[in-house]
Amino acid sequence: MPLYLCRWPNSDVSVVQARNKTEAIIRLDEFENAEGAQIIRLSDFLVDFHLNDEGRLEFGTFGEAAEDEIMETAYPELEELKTKPSRDQRNAQRMQEEECVHRHPTRLDDARTKDAPGHERPDRDAAHRAA
Repeated sequence: MPLYLCRWPNSDVSVVQARNKTEAIIRLDEFENAEGAQIIRLSDFLVDFHLNDEGRLEFGTFGEAAEDEIMETAYPELEELKTKPSRDQRNAQRMQEEECVHRHPTRLDDARTKDAPGHERPDRDAAHRAA
C-alpha cells in the first residue's frame, strides 16, 4: 500500500499509508482536517527510530532518499535557497573578481596604459625620430 506525504498549511508534514489520496485525507483526520493540505505520494521512505530510557520511540533519522524527497516535495523553496548563493556569497565573489582584475589587468588595460600621455613606446618613438 502506498505512502502519502501531507504538507499541512503550517508547513508541518505527516506520512500516512493509504490506498489513495482520499483515504489518506480520511486517515489524516486523526490529526487534523487535511482537505486543504497538500497530499503527495512518496516513492521512497525509510525512517529509523530508537527506544529511549522510558521505553518510548524517538525519531532517529530518515534514509537519504526519503529525506531528499520530503524536502524537495514539501519545501521546494528551501531547496532552491540552498542552491542559490546568498547575498554575502555574491558580494564576496564580486570582491574576489574585482581584486583579480586589479592584480591582473587585461591586455586592453595594458594597451590603454601604453597609449597614455607620458608613457614612451620606444619602437614608435624611434620610428618617428628616424623619419
